[in-house]
Amino acid sequence: MAQPQTREDVDRDKKQGGFHLNPTVIISTVVAAALIAYIVSLAAQRNSWPVLWSVLQQTWLLILGLTIPYLAFRAVAWRMLLDEIGIALSWLQLLVPFSAGEMTKNLPGGIYLENYLLGKVKGGGRTLMVRSSAATTATLGLEAMLAMPVALVVRIPGAQWVFWTLVAVSAAWIMFLAAVWFGVGYWDRHWRGKGPHWLTATLDSTRAFLAAGLTLVTPRTLLALLPTACYMILYAIALYAIVLAIGVHSVGFVQTMGVYALMILGGILDIVPSDIGVADLAGLETFRAYGVASSDAAVIILSFRILATGINSLVAGGIFLVSRVTDVSTHVSTKNG
Repeated sequence: MAQPQTREDVDRDKKQGGFHLNPTVIISTVVAAALIAYIVSLAAQRNSWPVLWSVLQQTWLLILGLTIPYLAFRAVAWRMLLDEIGIALSWLQLLVPFSAGEMTKNLPGGIYLENYLLGKVKGGGRTLMVRSSAATTATLGLEAMLAMPVALVVRIPGAQWVFWTLVAVSAAWIMFLAAVWFGVGYWDRHWRGKGPHWLTATLDSTRAFLAAGLTLVTPRTLLALLPTACYMILYAIALYAIVLAIGVHSVGFVQTMGVYALMILGGILDIVPSDIGVADLAGLETFRAYGVASSDAAVIILSFRILATGINSLVAGGIFLVSRVTDVSTHVSTKNG
């Protein structure tokens, strides 16, 4: 467990805290917008908007029903990981940052808004934000652990290259993390205090992130795979409901799980974690590989994006407002008492 911070540490971290524009976020946003525009153009080629509207009408209520337990399982998984790295939270403290992160998670890097707000809720400054970011990243790692074997077992017809691409990208990320780990260690031993302030702050944050991540490498962390698997299956069911609603019967539920697994991996293995763009393209191309017409595949992906993202954001927004109001009322009551 991390050592408690002094007041001076907290004040220094707060001065360093906040968001900074990242070129990779900007690039990912532009790429995501371009890929969504491409998918929209495929749907427009055959004037598929009436089909899209019909699918939305048939499936929105089911997906709304699935979204509530989906969010509950995600919250449980994140809380388990936070507890593992020594960040204890009540449910009220958790729900405000968690629901805000859910509203923005589909944007490049948006899932990490929850860590920024968690730092505000707990008052731990930049160090707590960085450590909690390790828990958020671990949720993505758990999703990848579950999605990878599904994607490798449920092979895409005529696309053997996907198998080796997934293996190569995963290996590249592992080597990158190892290089960062050894690089930070080398800097600690030979260059600490010799670089500019911004570099020192960045490397300190990286070291805190890696240290928190290392505490999660335990068998107990694997318990969080259970709620993770539950919420992933719920969204696979939502995607399959859309497949059936559009009238595609050549793709079964197992194949749909494979498609969803590739969408998950596309979002996670991107430069900046994001559900929009690469994940949508991965789903589109996989459905087309299964013989689904381009316009139908585009409608499936757009329907899933509109419903999954829209309903998730609306429900999370409601949770955020209720949690925020409850939090303010609790503080006022405590102060008056």
